[in-house]
Amino acid sequence: MNFFQTLLTDSWEFTWYESGGQPTLLLKYLKSHALTSPDLFDRPIGITLDELSASRNVNDLSVTALLVQAGYLTIKDQLNAAEVELGYPNQEVRLSIARLYADEMLRNVNRLEVGVSRLEKMLDCENVDTVVNHFNAVLNAIDYRQFPIRDEASCRSHIEVLLMGAAMATDVEKHSALGRSDLEVRTQNRHWVFEFKFARKASEVSRFLAEAAEQLLTRRYGEAPHGRELIRVALVFDAEKRAFTAWESV
Repeated sequence: MNFFQTLLTDSWEFTWYESGGQPTLLLKYLKSHALTSPDLFDRPIGITLDELSASRNVNDLSVTALLVQAGYLTIKDQLNAAEVELGYPNQEVRLSIARLYADEMLRNVNRLEVGVSRLEKMLDCENVDTVVNHFNAVLNAIDYRQFPIRDEASCRSHIEVLLMGAAMATDVEKHSALGRSDLEVRTQNRHWVFEFKFARKASEVSRFLAEAAEQLLTRRYGEAPHGRELIRVALVFDAEKRAFTAWESV
């Protein structure tokens, strides 16, 4: 019995919601299977061809194999005779997956209370201090034991997933002639560029902030024509305080 026959036998509905393209199949599956870390959201995924082609009960499928079967991941590259690299087939699917990650991260969080739904409006209207303080408030509401921030990539991925969970399009490690920016996001009137640093000790914060600010300036991130107000922000996450404790607009 193939995958879709199994779905029919188990009466699993495979439909798309207008609100975000989320299939009922995945929503039901995620009730009993935890998503992997948001750190892995935008990383290429390797999988064996045997795992992809194996017939098994839907309840025993790995999350990765399920996402391939459901069309949320597709083969991007052949690594060798036995393995392939997976990625998102398009931006719409990438956004929908980010929403699933955000839903998981915010499962026990009152979104209205912490202001997740206001992120886009805030980025379009408020100053840098207000935006970063809001990032901290949202991160503080998330279960840190389940979704810890361990390094620079974690900082970026947590903010990226939260922004995309609020239906905002992001660019990660966007290439330019002088380097790659950590995270860029556009609103109606603004173009934000964020450069993240991770400090394990408070004594490292000042040095990392200076490094991030210098990167933004010397590599000229976000300066390509886009017709919006450009706001570039260097941020440092303090591992001891579990928050962004230093930031600078450059």
